[in-house]
This record gives sequence, structure tokens and C-alpha cells, in this order.
Amino acid sequence: MTIASTSSSPDIAPYVAKIYRPMIRGYFGVAAVYYAVLTLLHFGVHSGSGLLVIVTASSIASMVLAFFWYGLRKPDAFADLHIITTIANLFMLANVMIAMEIKFAQADLVYFIIMVMVFALACTSMKQVLVSIAAVIAGLFYTLLKNAPELLVDYAFVTSAAAMTAIAITFYLRRAVGRTALARYEAENRLEEAQVLSEEMRHLSLSDSLTGLPNRRAFFETLRTSKGDKGAGFATWLVLLDLDGFKAVNDGYGHLIGDELLKAVATRMQDYCGAKAHLSRMGGDEFNIILPNSAEPCIVEAWCRGLLEYIARVYLIEDRLVQISASIGCHQIDPVAGDAQLIRDTDYALLHAKKQGKNRVVVFCEEHAAVAAERFRIEQALRVADFDTEIDLLFQPQFDLGKTGLSGRRRLPAGKARS
Repeated sequence: MTIASTSSSPDIAPYVAKIYRPMIRGYFGVAAVYYAVLTLLHFGVHSGSGLLVIVTASSIASMVLAFFWYGLRKPDAFADLHIITTIANLFMLANVMIAMEIKFAQADLVYFIIMVMVFALACTSMKQVLVSIAAVIAGLFYTLLKNAPELLVDYAFVTSAAAMTAIAITFYLRRAVGRTALARYEAENRLEEAQVLSEEMRHLSLSDSLTGLPNRRAFFETLRTSKGDKGAGFATWLVLLDLDGFKAVNDGYGHLIGDELLKAVATRMQDYCGAKAHLSRMGGDEFNIILPNSAEPCIVEAWCRGLLEYIARVYLIEDRLVQISASIGCHQIDPVAGDAQLIRDTDYALLHAKKQGKNRVVVFCEEHAAVAAERFRIEQALRVADFDTEIDLLFQPQFDLGKTGLSGRRRLPAGKARS
């Protein structure tokens, strides 16, 4: 759609069209009804061949205008709005000219003045306004020269005044529409930029800055969602993975090498998991995996062992060969269990895997929780114990009977708690 004299930027043309479209549609609707009523009125005014001509002309105009009105209900219909507006204006001007040819009446000359004003307000560009007004003035002058040349001067002044007024009004109207469209264009652009920025900020808030994996917050959102997913015959598993000996890599090669190693491990885990599982980094050298659609623990164990083998392959980082292993704890997700309890139980399985020698997979069972709870109670008791009054350290000599002499003696400490 061509919109002139509204803004120097062509980008706002669609916004100007959106503003004009309901206005033009209303204009077509009113004009269609007017010519439908006028068609009926012609039967009381005209007769003979003149009636046939004028009724045909007004009927066609009414149907064309109604067609345009109906078509504009769709936002993408009639992209060239100025073309259909010009066609509608020409049909209306033709009706007035035909009526004047059938029966000239000085009182009917006012229709030309009305059309000057209406066309100016209904056109979608200043160029179209000038063309439409020029066509109306040409039709008026033709009618006057043919039927009443003595009225030419009077109507020339009146029509010119009406045309100048209409052009001035429409100029400022389109200027206001252009500013409104520009404001809407800028507002939508800012809104789009804000939405993009919001999405970027959300992505950053849910991503780990080092590896680019989903972070702790994203993990808990996915965990809550996975509790509501129920597949027939399938279960969702939580997998906790912790690297073995990562601190030694950091101490031996430095934190920069350690960071690169974490990136390389994250890349391998992404390659292995693919779209099947949700992988996230909880922090440090700990990673979490939510593994859906896995029925049996043996299947999960086999999948995790494959992941450990893949992670344990040698890494080449800045001309250094680095090898590392990992331990895994698994737990089937219970939809009714709390997040803290689920993660704690899975962590018990992970700790058990590390105690068994690392680089292995352990599926959680209640025994792991019991052992961990007992160990926790002992640790807490030792932390608050009074070593002077509650604990005695005794030394018991031990001998190797296969050897003689003091060289075969080993002296080992043993502790005994006293209540």
C-alpha cells in the first residue's frame, strides 16, 4: 500500500494501513447502504430508459462497495487499499454524472461539493486526494459547461474553496495518522526489543555461565515438570554425576585447565545424552541428569556405565593429556516425594559409589540412606563430644607370630568410647 505525506520512513506504511483500514471499511459500508437505498428511490423519480440506466449504475455501485466492505474484514485483504478506494470513488462520481445526464438539476450540483470533501477524507494518500478532487472538478465543469455555463464562475469559487479546505484538513489528518503510526511502530519495536531482552535474560538466568548447560534453577524447574509426566510402563530417573579427582586436576594444572576440562566434560555429556535427557550443572564438578522413559534399573545402569566410559576417555587440553573418571548415583523419581528428599537420597547413592572405589554406578536403596544417617549421627556426636571425659585412646600391641623379635612387632592405635 502506498502512503504518501505521512512519514519519511517507509517502515510505518503497514501501521498506517492498519489505522486506515477500519476507516475505509466503514466508508464503504455506509456508501453501499446509501446506494442500495438510492436504487429504490430511483423508482419513484425516474422512468423509462433513464430509470434502467440509473438503477443499473446505482446497483453496481452498491454491490461493488459492499464487496469491498466485506473483503476488508480480513486484515490481509486488498493490500493496495488506495486502488480499491479510487475505484469506489469513480463509481460514485459516475453515478452523479449519469444522474446529471438523465436529468440536470441545479440543486444536484451540491453533490460535487460533497464528493470533494468526502473523497479527500476517504483517500489514503495525498496523491490520491489530488487525483480524486481533480476528477470531481472536471466532472463539475463538464456538467456546467453543457447545462448551465452561467453558473461556472460561482461554482468554480465554491468548489475551489471546498477543495482547498479538504486538502488542508486531509493533510493535517494524514500527518496526525503518520505520527500515530510512527509512535505505534516505535512502541512495538521497543516491546519486541524488551521481549528479546527478557528472553535473553531468562536464558542467562537458567544457564551455567561456564559450560552453557542449564543451571540449578533450570534443573529444579525441569524436575517439577517431570514429576507430572506419566508414561505407561515408563519411569523418570534422577542421575547425579560427580567427577573423581577433579580437585587434583585443579591443584596440578590450575583453575584455567580445570575450567576447560569442565567444558570438555559438559560437551561429551551433551553428545551422549542428546535430546533424550535433561542435563544440567549444579555447580563445581557436579552434574545432574533427568532421564525419562526408562523402565528397569538395569537399563538405567547400563546407560550410565556407557556415560562413565565416554567421560573417562583421555582429554587433550592445551597440549596436556588429562584423564578423569566420575561416579554416578541414580534414583527413580517419585512424583509425591519432595525435591530435597529425592536429591538427598540420590546423593546417598552417589556417596556409596565413591566409597566403593569410584568410577561406578549405584542405584539408590534404603540401606544407603540408613548407612548415611548412621554416619551422620556419629559425625555429629564426635563434633560435640568432650574428648577429655568421654573418649579414651588405648594402644594394643599386635605381633606377627611368624616372625620373632621386636622387628616383627606392630603397634596400632585403637579407640574406645566411654559413656
